[in-house]
Amino acid sequence: MDPELKAKWLRALRSGRYKQIRGWLTSRSATTPGQPKATEDSFCCLGVLAKVSREKWETRGGAASAWVPVGSCPYLYRAGDELTPDEAGTLSNMNDDGRSFREIADWIETNL
Repeated sequence: MDPELKAKWLRALRSGRYKQIRGWLTSRSATTPGQPKATEDSFCCLGVLAKVSREKWETRGGAASAWVPVGSCPYLYRAGDELTPDEAGTLSNMNDDGRSFREIADWIETNL
């Protein structure tokens, strides 16, 4: 992973500026019937990466979008392959299993 982008991502995750959401990259994608719509932008850890990198995320199947369900994350990659599909899957699972952004940042710092 690009060290400058990694440092920016870690700062963002630890900043307290981003509200965490589970099951989606961002609250903009949280359109499942019955799921409450966040009143402010919320992000999973990968949504924060998409936000700070100002990149679009793509599915391996095609359509470019930063706002797709996190459940698809094992099949997501950032332009330039900053994360492998396995890394993205691990991070989305950590996020959805209830790990805090600070815990996730610690894992990223050690493992990526």
